[in-house]
Amino acid sequence: GGRRRVRGREFYARLGQRIIHLFTARTGGGILYPIDMRLRPEGESGVLVSGLQGFFEYQKGRARTWEHQSLVRARAIAGDPELACLFEDGRREVLCMRRDPAFLRSQVIQMRDSLQRGKRAGYGPASGGFHLKYDPGGLLDVEFVTQLLVLMHAADEPGLSRLTGTWSLLRALAQAGVLEKESHEILKDAYLTYATLSNRLNLEGEPPVVKGDKFRQLREKVDWVWRSVTGDRSERLK
Repeated sequence: GGRRRVRGREFYARLGQRIIHLFTARTGGGILYPIDMRLRPEGESGVLVSGLQGFFEYQKGRARTWEHQSLVRARAIAGDPELACLFEDGRREVLCMRRDPAFLRSQVIQMRDSLQRGKRAGYGPASGGFHLKYDPGGLLDVEFVTQLLVLMHAADEPGLSRLTGTWSLLRALAQAGVLEKESHEILKDAYLTYATLSNRLNLEGEPPVVKGDKFRQLREKVDWVWRSVTGDRSERLK
C-alpha cells in the first residue's frame, strides 16, 4: 500500500530491525528488552527473517543442539493465528525427532560449560559469589536438564512438545515417569527459589549474585541431578 513496492522478505527484515531498535534503545527508564541476534539460523551471519518452510528445513537438517534447546522454550506471542499454528506444528515436529542420547548429553554439557566460562568473567566485585543462573547448581542447570530430557523423550512422550515453561515441563516430565520424584522435587524447589530471588534483584537493579555459601545444600542437590541425567563427571562445585 505504499508509494514504492518492496519484496516481502525485505519488508519484514526492515520491520524486524525496527522492532529490535525499539526494544533495545536506551531511554531514561533503561532498555525495555535486550535481544540477542546471534540466536537465529546460521548465527550472526544469518538472515534476519526467513520463511517458515526454510526455518524448519534448517531446524531439521543443520541446526545444532543448543538451537533445539531454544526451540523447547519458543512460542508465538503475537501475529496471525494461522501462522502461529503452523509454527507450533513445525516446532512440535522438530522436538519429537529421535536423537542419539549420548551425543545429546555431550552437546548439552559443552554448551553449559561454555556459558559458564563466558558469563563468569563479568561479575566484577562480586566474583567470589554465587551467580544464581550461570554457576554450577544454579538456574541454568535446572533449565538445561529440563530441555535435555524433553529432547531425549519427546519422540515417545509427544505431550512434552506442547509445553514451553520450565515449571510446567518439570511437572510433565515427572508425570511421564521421565524424571524421578526426588529429582523433580529438587529441581522444582531450586527453580522457584532461584527465579524468585533473581526477579527481585533485577527489579532492584542488582545483578543475580549472592554470597558464595548461600544455597550451598540446594546447589549440591541440583548438581547431583545434573550429574545423574547428563553423566557429567567434571569437578564443578568448589
